[in-house]
Amino acid sequence: MGFEAWKDMGAQVVATSPFSEKIFDFIPAGGAVLDLGCGNGRISKIIKNRGYQTFGIDINAEAIRFAQSDAELNRIEFSVRDSKKTDFQDGFFDAVIEQATLACMERGEREATLKEIYRILKPGGTLSVAEFGIKPGKEEKYKIDADITGEYGTRIIKRKDGSEWFRSHNFAKEELEGLIKNVGFEMVWEAHPDFYSLAGNAHPGHQYVAKKTVICESVPMKALGIDYGTKRIGVAVSDDTGSLAFPLAVVESGPKALEEVANIARVNNVEQLVIGESLNFKGEPNEVMEDIEQFKNDISELTGLPVAYEREFFTSAEAARQFAPDGSRKKNPSQEKLDAAAAALILQGYLDKRK
Repeated sequence: MGFEAWKDMGAQVVATSPFSEKIFDFIPAGGAVLDLGCGNGRISKIIKNRGYQTFGIDINAEAIRFAQSDAELNRIEFSVRDSKKTDFQDGFFDAVIEQATLACMERGEREATLKEIYRILKPGGTLSVAEFGIKPGKEEKYKIDADITGEYGTRIIKRKDGSEWFRSHNFAKEELEGLIKNVGFEMVWEAHPDFYSLAGNAHPGHQYVAKKTVICESVPMKALGIDYGTKRIGVAVSDDTGSLAFPLAVVESGPKALEEVANIARVNNVEQLVIGESLNFKGEPNEVMEDIEQFKNDISELTGLPVAYEREFFTSAEAARQFAPDGSRKKNPSQEKLDAAAAALILQGYLDKRK
């Protein structure tokens, strides 16, 4: 059932992520606060008891009905809404609290949700985030699940009969911080206490408080994406507005590769280069990063263009899934097509952050 299973979890969803009241240091008295992914109202009750105007939203209709029927939660406005596209007015809330909600979403939905939070927060408004982190010693399990989900850190939780029940994402520290910052938030506080699973097992955790900052309007800019590899280099290009990325070409690595990529940049009249940053799940450079750094410096010097890093995380696996979403490999894409498609995913990730 994947992430969609969260929609039908029922009213008694047990939440174990600890809530930090640090955010209350940043919210004006009587302010409007949204509990995003409120479930049956665990955090909403705390917000209400602090004297704030309290709102709670969730995709789980049964949990919302349960919260609405709880007398202790009266005067809280609960509703079933999609966190990616609410109908709240721009700048309506003084604060938004999300408690292990991003973990219940597909990868693309997380950024869309954070962008929606940014929209509905007042200038200078506050966001509280709490999410489970990557657990050391579970690398093999994460890798096995990633072969299915296409994303390292996404856990597949199974029923007793072995069938898939739901999915939940564990965040590397750098991954979660990048998501929050790239949308336009400034970190003002963080803590990383142990969280505890339903079974009572200790688990790394991440807690952040961030403030909404003003994002400058981006200028349309055509860009070239580069997926560097020791055998092949995938290349992608954006449209003229810098909105959409498209696979373009594959260059064989070697002495002529630098000039070939530079020539592709010239022919396509790009103004920005974007190269994949190869880091492991801990945020540490992979072995190929030394070569990538050298290529980045050389291509910048040769073309005179700025080169930005965009983190690549299972982009090749994601490219393969786009050719055969069911994992069957029926379409049997060539490795060259996959390299160019991976470059397009890297470039699209960069372009999306500029919107």
